[in-house]
Amino acid sequence: MPEEMFKERVFGKDLTKDLLTNLAETFLVSLTAAALRFVIMRPEYALVCSSAKGILWYEKDNDNFPYYINTHGKLHRDSLAADFFAGQSLPECPFPVEPHAWLDLKYPLRETFKELAIPLPRYGQILSFLFLDE
Repeated sequence: MPEEMFKERVFGKDLTKDLLTNLAETFLVSLTAAALRFVIMRPEYALVCSSAKGILWYEKDNDNFPYYINTHGKLHRDSLAADFFAGQSLPECPFPVEPHAWLDLKYPLRETFKELAIPLPRYGQILSFLFLDE
């Protein structure tokens, strides 16, 4: 994925499933590869990949997303990822979730914490984009 071409398509754009799908199709890469590149270009986001058993991996920039992602145990019931594995339908756009669903916080957040969940049913996984909506 040529960096400059990718940058042009993500800066100033709202995060949506359609945007990521278009990026993957344009650059002939997987949705996961496009998601990873998106988070590298837009470091205010964190990306978490989960299965029904829990978090598999995550990517984030510690300077721009300075929160500890709780990777221990099962997915928290307040996350959209847990909703997916419970068979519930998911919103198509970023949705407010309780920060404790993903983060280990010492102090409450002032901003709204959101998750955009994109299922990868073929792999039994889900990608969750996490961010603060100020």
